[in-house]
Amino acid sequence: VRPGGHVLLMEWKDDQDASVGPELHLRISRDELIRLIQEEGFSVQKELSVGDFHYAFVLGKETPVV
Repeated sequence: VRPGGHVLLMEWKDDQDASVGPELHLRISRDELIRLIQEEGFSVQKELSVGDFHYAFVLGKETPVV
């Protein structure tokens, strides 16, 4: 990611019906994904509302808001 750039990351919610999308055991929880994001040197700049089955973050290298 270039300096000042951003990444959009979307994942399946881990507490929803698995009849849509991957099986529940293959999904990453919101808290676990935030931990992984931070381990890689990124921070959550914004959390987006993307419907009933997903959650999404805008990532950057700046100060986190979440």
